[in-house]
Amino acid sequence: GLFNDGGQLTIDSQTTISQNLATGTAGSGGGLLSIAGTVNISGNTLFDSNSANRAGGAIEVVDGEMYVTDAVMLNNDVNNLAAGMANPGNGGAVHISGPALSQFDAVHIDANQAASEGGGLWNGSGVMTIVDHTVDGNTASGNDVITPGAAGGGGIYNEGGTLDLSGSTAITNNVADGAQSTGGGILNAAGTLMANGISIMNNTSNRAGGGIEANNSGPVILTNVSLNSNETGVVT
Repeated sequence: GLFNDGGQLTIDSQTTISQNLATGTAGSGGGLLSIAGTVNISGNTLFDSNSANRAGGAIEVVDGEMYVTDAVMLNNDVNNLAAGMANPGNGGAVHISGPALSQFDAVHIDANQAASEGGGLWNGSGVMTIVDHTVDGNTASGNDVITPGAAGGGGIYNEGGTLDLSGSTAITNNVADGAQSTGGGILNAAGTLMANGISIMNNTSNRAGGGIEANNSGPVILTNVSLNSNETGVVT
């Protein structure tokens, strides 16, 4: 849909970005690919039903910064639904590669799908900050038979970076449904997870960690967090 090569990109005023495809073998960012620079998204922007093969059904950010306020990301996928063959299929809505900085405020990430990791969001080695946010009904179907527990993260996957969740953020009804999938709500892999005042509810996984899986991770710091009705070993 859009490509940003080191510039400053602003998207607002009820913009809709929908049904775009990144179909190459390494196709990333069905709705938006930003390889450097700064992206600002606001104004009730909608990313709907975009697809990519490699990563970032709606958005892929390789480097730089992205700030998202008052937006909806719905029905995007990296799950071989429209773009072709998932390779590997990470970040159903958003994939942040490397050390890029991302911030989400009052954003809805709903009903997105990833073939492997991060049905809603996937964070690399950078800092991802989430405030007053909904991550609901996303699916990750990773099945890493070599390193069981290394794939999944129905709602959010954090790969070595810092994930900071606060405010009225709710991570609900997400699923890690691969045979070896873990972390129905969150899979924190070798990163730092900080959560304050949020809710993690009604998430499910196949192998382990219905609400949260910490796999070879750094610190996991939960303050006033509600963990309710999460289940593991029940997905078919």
